[in-house]
Amino acid sequence: REIVMGQNRYIIDSVAHLSGAQRDTLLARAGRAVDSAAKAPGWQGFFLNYDPKPTAARVRARVLILQGETDRQVPPSEAERLGAAFREGVSPSVTVRMFPTTNHLFVEDSSGAFADAAGRLRYPMLPSLRVRKDVLGAIAEWLAKNL
Repeated sequence: REIVMGQNRYIIDSVAHLSGAQRDTLLARAGRAVDSAAKAPGWQGFFLNYDPKPTAARVRARVLILQGETDRQVPPSEAERLGAAFREGVSPSVTVRMFPTTNHLFVEDSSGAFADAAGRLRYPMLPSLRVRKDVLGAIAEWLAKNL
């Protein structure tokens, strides 16, 4: 729920550019919608109520966590938070790798913004939608070292 509400705040603040009472009203409405979706059966309810910490604590395999620093869908702080959850458990090794100017799709993106100033989606405007070579290289290196 925290991440979804963070996404809502980001959209309201950076895409809709709302402030004051309008912002507060829209955030409250978004909160109610998230709470309602969390009560629904199915994947949305599961997703909104899922806490990965208990599962992470039981993982006995080595773990690789990759994160783009300009990811606006899952904040970069979540990578280290998840890494800490694995480290508190029984995993023998946890690697967290951050990639600058890299968005949620692991493509080059200096801002990671959802939309431009005119409200147009930015992903289709990016120069490339190919996963960055350094990300693929980091995966290959980790696999070669850990398998």
